[in-house]
Order: sequence, then C-alpha cells, then structure tokens
Amino acid sequence: MLFCGSIFAQKKTPFSEIGSIPDGKGIVYIYRPYQFAGSAVHYHILANDQRVSEVKLKNKTYLTYLATPGKNIFSWDNWRDGENGDFLLVVEAGKSYFLKFSLDGLERVSNNEALPEISKCSLIENTPGK
Repeated sequence: MLFCGSIFAQKKTPFSEIGSIPDGKGIVYIYRPYQFAGSAVHYHILANDQRVSEVKLKNKTYLTYLATPGKNIFSWDNWRDGENGDFLLVVEAGKSYFLKFSLDGLERVSNNEALPEISKCSLIENTPGK
C-alpha cells in the first residue's frame, strides 16, 4: 500500500514571483485558493483561446502566463457541465497581475489580497512560459 501511495505523490512547488519579466511581456498569475464548495470541479484556463496549461486548475494551485501587452481575454471551462466564462485584462509590459479563480469565475485582485492566498498554492508544473 505504501508503494501505491508514492505513485500518486505529486511534486509541489510553492509560489514564487518571477524575478525578471521578459521584455515586451507582462506576467499574469492565475490562482485558485482552497474552497470546499466546488473542489471536485477542475478547470482549463485559456488565454486568447489557447490553453495556458494542459493541466486543469484545481484547489490550491496556480499558473503563470507571459502576456503580450494590450487586451488579453482569459476564459475557463470544465469537463463536467460545460461551465465557462471570460475575463478581459489589459496588460502593460513589465507589470504583474493576479487573477483569482472562484466559483464565480476570474477576478483581478490586488497584490495585497493575492500574496497571502497564492502563497498557499502550488505551481502547476507544465505551465508554458515558466
């Protein structure tokens, strides 16, 4: 039984901000803090109709996305009931943004609100741009 448990163990990388944002890009952190309600539902996150990651956003996880300056449309969908939505974020080069995911969808939150919550989340490892 111990052997089976180790197969499902997942490496957890705690939150850390990207130190140097590449020229001509902005960084968007998309996170989902723990919430019991809806915890069995996982979401694909898309930016401008492209998946940010092949791994779905779950409770206590986050994604990073290197965004092109200007209008960026973030959307989500789940496999269970087809629930989806979108959120417009205007990105400036060299800046960081935090998008919090809840059952109501995505919302932009301040660094002061995001940092205590995202610090309890783990990076989804195959995030492009990391």
